[in-house]
Amino acid sequence: MIEFIIKDIDDHAVQTNWLLVECVTCSELNLIPTGKNIRLQNCGTYLIKEQLDGKDYNQNSALDYLAHLKQNRS
Repeated sequence: MIEFIIKDIDDHAVQTNWLLVECVTCSELNLIPTGKNIRLQNCGTYLIKEQLDGKDYNQNSALDYLAHLKQNRS
């Protein structure tokens, strides 16, 4: 399980970037939002596999990309 807590999001900021991460314990892939609008993060142990630029990926397209990677991993 990737431990990640978002304590505050500034909705006025336009862009959210995404980290595609892999849990070091179970190898599960997941997304973590990053950027100027995400503050006070607390992350557990994970490896960053890719950085997805918010200019190219919104939340839906980032989730679609994650689902595609998980499907092709099996």
